Amino acid sequence: MDISKIDLLIRASVDGPLTDELVEPMLGTLTREAFCDLFSKRVAHEFAADRLTFEVGDAAMNRLYSFAGRNSGGNIPSYTWDVYLAFDAGEYFRREDPEDVDPVEKYTRPDVLEIVARDNAGEDAPTCQLSGKQ
Repeated sequence: MDISKIDLLIRASVDGPLTDELVEPMLGTLTREAFCDLFSKRVAHEFAADRLTFEVGDAAMNRLYSFAGRNSGGNIPSYTWDVYLAFDAGEYFRREDPEDVDPVEKYTRPDVLEIVARDNAGEDAPTCQLSGKQ
């Protein structure tokens, strides 16, 4: 799958849900699970490289979570789940944290950087590879 197509879906997910009509034409030979992992990988890597804001990444992962859950009987791929949880962790403040703590920087960024480091080391990375420039 061409990276630019995933990028378009990431941006589109900010404004509305990921629907079958948006995703199906882009699947090609990919399974829905492989698509979810590739989408999640792109969000994680772009956020880690500071090319994607938390707000866009969080919206994209929330939309993907809804899409994946709706279309797989609630069976969300583990890689997608890890990225989703990393972004979810940045959505709220915790009582035990001082008021000046940024949950994105304290929770999301380290978790995403760990996921990206695992990818770069070849551990638990999605089995399909993105085509094109990263």
